[in-house]
Amino acid sequence: MRQILTEQKGMTLVEVLVSMAILVIIALAFFLVYTSAFSNTYAYGKKNAAMTLASEAMEALYAIEPAAGHTIAAKLSSLNGNQISTPDELFVETGHDFNFLIEPVATLNGATSGHKVTIAVFYQAEQRHVTLTTFIRGVD
Repeated sequence: MRQILTEQKGMTLVEVLVSMAILVIIALAFFLVYTSAFSNTYAYGKKNAAMTLASEAMEALYAIEPAAGHTIAAKLSSLNGNQISTPDELFVETGHDFNFLIEPVATLNGATSGHKVTIAVFYQAEQRHVTLTTFIRGVD
């Protein structure tokens, strides 16, 4: 009878618990990687949408180049942009699709050669932004 008990094959409760703990640790690692990948994909999607909006606004400006400052402002305002007056206000969310700043660029003799246009688009509940800056040649 003693020989039968010592030759039994199978797993003890400790072995089962250890193997279950290892499986839980591996499953948890996969779960954490999956949730991190999902949140990153969502964040990059929002950033991509903001970048697309800023690019579309810039393309609209390139279509009217060369332009006067008031023409640039009218075009960007028609795209639901908000013109601001100082660089400090550029990154304050205003409820519009984007903020934009138009700064005249002068030549050595003081004449305006064009405009530096900066567009800021907010995303992720207005906590982050994408900024594009370009030079638009002025009218002669």
